[in-house]
Amino acid sequence: MLRERLGLGRRGPEGDRGWGQDIADKLGSFQQVHGLEETGRANRDTIEALNRDPDWYMQTIERNIERARLLPRKLGDRYVLVDLAAQELRAYDHGARELHMRVIQGRDSMQTPMLADRIETIVANPYWNLPPDIVRKTIAPAVLSEGPSWLDRRDYEVLSDWSDDPKPVDSADVDWQAVADGSKLLRVRQRPGPENAMGSVKFMFPNPLGIYLHDTPRKNLFEYADRRLSHGCVRLEKPEALAEFLVQGDADFLSSNQPNNRVRLADPVPVYTGYFTAWPGKDGLTFHEDVYQLDKAMELTEMPAVASRHQADTPSRKNG
Repeated sequence: MLRERLGLGRRGPEGDRGWGQDIADKLGSFQQVHGLEETGRANRDTIEALNRDPDWYMQTIERNIERARLLPRKLGDRYVLVDLAAQELRAYDHGARELHMRVIQGRDSMQTPMLADRIETIVANPYWNLPPDIVRKTIAPAVLSEGPSWLDRRDYEVLSDWSDDPKPVDSADVDWQAVADGSKLLRVRQRPGPENAMGSVKFMFPNPLGIYLHDTPRKNLFEYADRRLSHGCVRLEKPEALAEFLVQGDADFLSSNQPNNRVRLADPVPVYTGYFTAWPGKDGLTFHEDVYQLDKAMELTEMPAVASRHQADTPSRKNG
């Protein structure tokens, strides 16, 4: 039955009706096209995909066409696309794909949204300004448990406010219980360095949700098949390559030791975060798992909105 479903015929090259290398090879190809881990084995997810009927494919294609219509008609000569269903970034120059990499994106409770914007600034050796909810839920309990020295060991510093010129605050003078209770807001940031959660570089595009692209020191996470692990921002497998694509040359500023070194692009590059469980390629369509369950929940008459920088009433999510 498996041989027939894969289009191999009832007998293998040697007349064998059982398992053969041709089945493993065909399963690997099928898994690649359907965004599954390429094991060459008929595991549960592969059997489920094999059992889909034509209606599933038609509905999936229709839903992705509708989401594609949310993008501008002209994407730009050069642009960056983060595909949240594929969990990857692709960069294009005049229709040719110049760059491809894996990404880490928002977990289910903090999904990375669909956006259309422009990358305007690259920041080398960035600070990480921690979101208030992380300060309340993670930082404050840790300091209450282990003392202010916990902050120093991780290169965190407490600041007076959210202005561009804040003053340092002695962490021993902070009412950390009030911070943990949520009755006091506190600005905490991590200094540039090898353990900084932003890594060595981040890519900024003004948007009301505080979403951006950035490096990460935890490179091992890119080996995971499911990379829904962030607080909403997008972590990049090859950030240096993206910087070179954006500046169209050597990104030598990345080697500078200057903290928070901001470089504005002479020509901002459009960036889109989309969600495509079906994607066209030179050999046909490739399908991806509905990781955020948007296909499942989607009604064609009620389309999700794409956030833009003009949505001033959307609460900010300055997170990574």
